[in-house]
Amino acid sequence: MQQHNISASGGTERLRYRIGAGMTREDGPLITTKDFFKRNNISSFIGADITKWYTQEVDFRFADSDRSMPQSVDTGIFNHNSMGFYPSGMMPGSVNVGYDDLPLNTPANIIKYQNPRKTGTGNTRIFLKSIFKPIKGLQLVGEYTYDRKDISSTYYANKWEMTSIELNSKPSIATDYLNENSTKYDYNAVNLYGTYNISFKEKHEITAMAGFNQERKQMKYSSMTAYDMVSPEAPSFGGSQGKLSAVNSYEDYAIRGGFYRLNYNYESKYLLEVNGRYDGSSKFPKKSRFGFFPSFSTAWNIARENWMEPASDWLGEMKLRASWGQIGNQNIANYQFYSTMEPLVGGAYNPTTGTYNPVYWLQNGEHVTYITAPGLISDAFTWEVVETLDFGIDMSLFRNRFNATFDWYQRKTKNMLVAGVQLPGVVGTTAPLQNTADMKTTGWELSLTWRDKIGDWNYNVGFNIYDHTSEITKFNNKDGVLKFNGNGTLASGCYYEGQKLGEIWGYKSDGYYTIDDFVDAKSWKLKDGVASISGKNVRPGDEKFKNLSDATGAVNEINNGLNKLDDSGDRTIIGNTTARYSFGINLGVGYKGISLSAILQGTAKRDYWIGGSSLFPFGGGTESYRPLYGNQTDYWQPVGDCGGMYTENDLEYWEAKNPNANLYRIYGMMNNSDSNSRVSDKYLQSAAYMRIKNITLSYTFPQHMLQKIYLTNLRVFASGENLGTFSSLPKGYDPERLSWGYPFYRTISFGLNVTL
Repeated sequence: MQQHNISASGGTERLRYRIGAGMTREDGPLITTKDFFKRNNISSFIGADITKWYTQEVDFRFADSDRSMPQSVDTGIFNHNSMGFYPSGMMPGSVNVGYDDLPLNTPANIIKYQNPRKTGTGNTRIFLKSIFKPIKGLQLVGEYTYDRKDISSTYYANKWEMTSIELNSKPSIATDYLNENSTKYDYNAVNLYGTYNISFKEKHEITAMAGFNQERKQMKYSSMTAYDMVSPEAPSFGGSQGKLSAVNSYEDYAIRGGFYRLNYNYESKYLLEVNGRYDGSSKFPKKSRFGFFPSFSTAWNIARENWMEPASDWLGEMKLRASWGQIGNQNIANYQFYSTMEPLVGGAYNPTTGTYNPVYWLQNGEHVTYITAPGLISDAFTWEVVETLDFGIDMSLFRNRFNATFDWYQRKTKNMLVAGVQLPGVVGTTAPLQNTADMKTTGWELSLTWRDKIGDWNYNVGFNIYDHTSEITKFNNKDGVLKFNGNGTLASGCYYEGQKLGEIWGYKSDGYYTIDDFVDAKSWKLKDGVASISGKNVRPGDEKFKNLSDATGAVNEINNGLNKLDDSGDRTIIGNTTARYSFGINLGVGYKGISLSAILQGTAKRDYWIGGSSLFPFGGGTESYRPLYGNQTDYWQPVGDCGGMYTENDLEYWEAKNPNANLYRIYGMMNNSDSNSRVSDKYLQSAAYMRIKNITLSYTFPQHMLQKIYLTNLRVFASGENLGTFSSLPKGYDPERLSWGYPFYRTISFGLNVTL
């Protein structure tokens, strides 16, 4: 990785300028050079005092980047289901009977033989600011921002032959295709505001501001896909023998509003601020487009009181703060109050979803373009209102050596936009958005910093930690219906009053079934008091779960009930995906120009369900061809194997050699695999972690040396990013991303900062 930056600044009493340029080159961690990123950027600023009362500023920035990223085919680059069956390299034709030497279906070969997707991005940003000072204390400001982003992407899905598990030749894809898409964003913003400041009696200071804001963002998207190239070496739309499909879309939204702010400061002891906004958004119907959002804050700096004078030697600041305010949230898709229909070409690749459109029918052997049915809409929804109450304290002690900040807050999100009613499945569509839900978030933040100097040594220690929980306080789910994702969390849009956001629902583990749980090894009838599992014929070595409810009438049976709050069967809340007690640590020490700093970050508590091939043998399913990994070898095993000639009646095969194994039995359990690997507290993972985010060692040359070579500053440094992570998750899972995919990688860099 290379990163170079250069800048220059200067000016006169009435003219200021700054110019800079940068270049970044980064080759990713995968083999070949197909995962790379490069970026060039320039920036410039000029400000001029045209007259005593008029100042003009111009800021211009441009960045151009190119990214290449390998694409997956067949099992995929990061799919680890069958990697244990494929050695690296080529399968010789002498083994792969009837074929030439062919690449094996491994991640390395997919990267090597599959074309990457190439994406180019250009970003131009212009910011103009005019400042007028017609009279003392009054400042009028006009700002204009133009931001243009152009993104173009090209991908040719080439077709190449590989070796299958069955030692046959198979194509990487059924039909090669060329896809090109383009997205253009235009953003325009205008801010006009005036500020008036007045002070009197050297004690009172009042600042008033009022203004107007308008923003507009437009997006144009187009994509073309052509299939079956005449010349794969030079793919083109004109050289396509198959079908052509095109997709395009356009979005346009705007917000407009007015705002004001009033500040009062009395001797820096008593502070008051009043704010308000009146905003309208095109994302809402015209009759409910505008909303008013006020806020108030106040502070008392106790350290400035006369009666605190005796503590001035060690107390620099002790400020008590309180605030209440509302802001509007319009983070929804555009056109939610329009009834829309989308034309789609059956079987065509849809770059928006990354999938192929469904094929409903053919006409003369050709795919038919069809129009999707419109969904239900509502024309009576408006802004979500986020209301926050905050109390805090800021302290500075021992001549600014020690600084502390603490905040407690409660945030209420009112009129959340969610599906407003429950609809029966026969309706065939989802309910429209309505302002029908409320949520409450409670949290706190603490920051502590100590910095000091001892002789030529200086050091600093910083620590911050924060936590929050969120609860649904209002939602129209009278029947208490629960809909779950595969990881035990509630599906999107499924809420209930009292729900803690991030809940994981699952089963309580009760060890393994043992031979003693059965009447005999012929009938395999469970003894009285031993819970059965609905739809499963359990055997020793299978997971056993605690029976928490018999609400459905099934006696001592493990089931999911009616998937309702009042009858969730034996499923209960076992964890939460919310990151709790997230923290950061900053350390630094310096001596005569040498400095060493470190940044650590982490989360002290978080639950997560992984499942799949990373945790369970054979991926927790019935596909026995999947590999067994090193963290999956401690599975329930029998005392003996009866010489490989066992039957279900052989007790030797049903007595455990390792009754406290980490994993269930793997032999003969295929009919029960989905039960053994169901979401449960036993296999729930802790996603808590701590990461060494950065360590930097630097040396700044002393001024008496630099004067001889006409330099103002010279600093050399070595830095390491992501140097280590402490986590209990399976190897390969990053605790921040919580997924298996393109890796976070460790970066060691060396650099030089020069100031002329």
